[in-house]
Amino acid sequence: MSGVWLIFLTARYLPANRWIKSSIISIITGLWTAFSNDVYAVAAEQKHQLTILAADFTDWSTDLTINANIYLIILILGIVLGVLLLSIGMIKQKRNNG
Repeated sequence: MSGVWLIFLTARYLPANRWIKSSIISIITGLWTAFSNDVYAVAAEQKHQLTILAADFTDWSTDLTINANIYLIILILGIVLGVLLLSIGMIKQKRNNG
């Protein structure tokens, strides 16, 4: 539930424009999606793993590599989208303040 609360608190209470809030939420969502199963595995099963390390875009044959590839794609897209939205938000904020 901490990811949900981070998104809620960012959307509700962060004193920034909607572009900057969207960028932070995008980054939180990408990180949360990419690593939530690994955090669960450590907390519930005491299994130390980092699924994303098994990413190999030339191999889509096993469950592990499929999951790792998808998690890595989601992580990259979330960060790229977050950076893009952050830059738009900073430009808009600069125009409004100056």
